[in-house]
Amino acid sequence: PDENLGMKGKMGEIKLNIDLGPEADTTEIIEKAIEGETLGVNMAEKVLRGELDEKSRDIAGEILHQDRKSIEKIKNLL
Repeated sequence: PDENLGMKGKMGEIKLNIDLGPEADTTEIIEKAIEGETLGVNMAEKVLRGELDEKSRDIAGEILHQDRKSIEKIKNLL
């Protein structure tokens, strides 16, 4: 779909297209999705180790849990 990604999103899309190349197959795309989700989980874990109030920590923890579940679902596509 045509989306308004903003500058960061557009740059990320360009980088992904360069990394995958013009002949990317489904497996490569899924592997890149797993890689991206894993990077996001790693960043969220760093945030959780920082100074957060209890409510923020709970919210971030729930998001992290959902992200890990998403990674497992994506892995099942391989």
